[in-house]
Amino acid sequence: MPVYSIDSPGYRLGATHAAAAPAVLRTSATHLDSLPAPLRGAAAHIWLGAGTECVPPAGTLSWLVWRQGETWLQGTTTHLRAALRLPARRYFLPVHYPYWSTAAVELDLIGIEPRIFSASADASHASAGALDSIETRIRLRASAAVSATGNGGAEPWQQLRAGLAAEAAQAGAGVAALAQLAQNAGWHPILRALCLRNLVIAVARRDGWEAAGGLLAQACGLFPDYREFDFLTALRAVVLQQPTEALTALHRATAPGAPLAVGSGGEAGYRAHYLLALIAQSTGNQAVAVHHFLTGMRQTPAFAPAVAGVLSQRLLPGLLAAAQGDLTRVGRRESQYQRPIFDFVLLHRAWELAERALRTWPLSETLRAEFDRRWTATAALRSPVPRPATAPAGVAITGPVQMYSSVAGINRQLAAALCADHRFEVALDPTAADVPLASFRDHARWSPALTRLPARLDLTIRHGWPPEFSRPAAGKLALILPWEFGAIPQPWQRALKAVDRVFVPSAFVRNVLVGAAVEAARVSVIPNGVDLDLYHPDGPAEVIPGSRGVKFLFVGGAIQRKGMDLLLRAWRAAFSARDDVSLIIKDLGAGSFYRHLTLAKAIAQQARDPQAAPIIYLDDPDDAWPDARMPGLYRAADVLVLPYRGEGFGLPLAEALACGKPVITTARGPAPEFCSGAGWLVPADEVEVPPALRPPGMMSGPLTWFEPDLTALTAALVAAAQQPRERAARGALGADSIRRHLGWPGITQRYRQEIACLTGVGGEIPA
Repeated sequence: MPVYSIDSPGYRLGATHAAAAPAVLRTSATHLDSLPAPLRGAAAHIWLGAGTECVPPAGTLSWLVWRQGETWLQGTTTHLRAALRLPARRYFLPVHYPYWSTAAVELDLIGIEPRIFSASADASHASAGALDSIETRIRLRASAAVSATGNGGAEPWQQLRAGLAAEAAQAGAGVAALAQLAQNAGWHPILRALCLRNLVIAVARRDGWEAAGGLLAQACGLFPDYREFDFLTALRAVVLQQPTEALTALHRATAPGAPLAVGSGGEAGYRAHYLLALIAQSTGNQAVAVHHFLTGMRQTPAFAPAVAGVLSQRLLPGLLAAAQGDLTRVGRRESQYQRPIFDFVLLHRAWELAERALRTWPLSETLRAEFDRRWTATAALRSPVPRPATAPAGVAITGPVQMYSSVAGINRQLAAALCADHRFEVALDPTAADVPLASFRDHARWSPALTRLPARLDLTIRHGWPPEFSRPAAGKLALILPWEFGAIPQPWQRALKAVDRVFVPSAFVRNVLVGAAVEAARVSVIPNGVDLDLYHPDGPAEVIPGSRGVKFLFVGGAIQRKGMDLLLRAWRAAFSARDDVSLIIKDLGAGSFYRHLTLAKAIAQQARDPQAAPIIYLDDPDDAWPDARMPGLYRAADVLVLPYRGEGFGLPLAEALACGKPVITTARGPAPEFCSGAGWLVPADEVEVPPALRPPGMMSGPLTWFEPDLTALTAALVAAAQQPRERAARGALGADSIRRHLGWPGITQRYRQEIACLTGVGGEIPA
């Protein structure tokens, strides 16, 4: 039936669209069930076993052409009907020839053939160089039986088809023909660009991407708006490990290009986005990687490598929320992805998304029964279910994992210990990740927990910032909660009543919580541990350019809570440019969680003072100092100085001591619990936190921290500089103490004992 459009507000007839003429599908196939559904939906009549030459007879009927053995790659019935609506048109479709599987993407050879003929189209449209219309939303893959034999013809597309068929049959056999065709200056630019595109790929396969560089550069110059050449330039740079060139080309490849260009299916840039995703993934930037993967996932049909890229991730909560609409749509639209997407959803325990899939996806009877069984099996993860006596306890650890931070390090060590204990089935729920998994030398001990769906959930352990107090769907809740001040936020007092156990890193933090009316029996002190395989006195030391004499080291956020302003004042009072000393500041978090508090400007100002003792400020990004590099920094120093005002534990103190280095630190708070005798403890008074530095909201009591005595701090710096034997003795004492009390095996055993009590599992604790 015809379609009429009405212009508002005058309600006048705007345009009339005549109904498309009935379409006949002309195919060499002999069975209806071998035909793609979009073709069956668009054709009013189907001519099985017919010839498939691409010049059907003229008349009042529209024609579609399909060959036996071809594969439907892309396009819908709607796209076909839209093409048939316009009269007297011949539509060329991209036809792919399977050719080359690279490490990053599949590279087909691509031709174009007229396959859609709207009514009144006839052979007169076949003049050399004429391309009536191109429909890139519809794509086909040629039959494997296609060969150069019988593929002749005078039209340019026929000559291109012959060259592609020869090259697809035997690599190198069509290179000469493609090179000759690419020189036809009279051909339509789309065909010339397509000839060059296929020639570049054929040369790269035969001679390597290095050899194809000159030809590719020439092609880019001839067709600067053909985004396929930008994509191939980027792919070449990726293969040749030229990341800067790859990124430059990929940004061009994702920009708007020639509207009717025929490429690999990435005219909208989704293949370029896929390469950008791979690059981002290799650097640990999951957010950027997922953004680019989703671009390909939103194609119709979805770009399979992009779908695989998303499903290979253990998504952070925010990214899962951003992707759930795309996951739902692809699962509803393309049945081949239903099982892997459902697996992915269950792994992330995204119960609402799983229920939506069960309600809205058109599932086969087999999949419906399977998914219903699997959904029922997750009952012990979604609601409290008694644990059978012989079943392991399901434990989920939620927090940062793939990061260089103390919080993430604790989560990894705890996960590794629980994974090695047969009494527990462990799942890791990451909330932050910016470092590739392979960067962690021991990831095999804990990474399986990233992709494990436990049979049940008996305990959730959360360790991250800000703390999350909501009850899990099933099982008990424990928090690992560091805190640095003398009172806690008032909302925490009520929220902590719903927490079954609070693990704190020091008696100082426990006393603060108990003083805020948190039940003492639910608060357990388990110190942070030290990786003694990394942190020990023996080993290489980091070379610090510009350092001299006695080297004092500060590790942590260069903020007031860590005492950085006090250290700068004491440093100026203790030493001058004449003294053979240097202060090395390794600032942590300056570009992230401490970026609004950092005293980097004050450090730089004092470092420029020619009268002041040398200051070396290491403000590299945190990921430039992975765990394996930090011990060398401690070994390069003579003393660690951390005159904090507020700390929950002070992990740099323990790490420095493990490396045999004495410390100068505050005599109040957590440090005396493990630093006594291993350095110089600076007296401090408990004072209220200045209003400008207070957290927002009401507190459980006076918000206090410690104010180290500036004179005593200055004296400690001078004493440490002048007493090398005392430094060595105190450092050795500290190293011995850390080895005996704060190694991770002993710390995680304490965690396992507590967790066993919480979950009710018995049995002997594995070593």
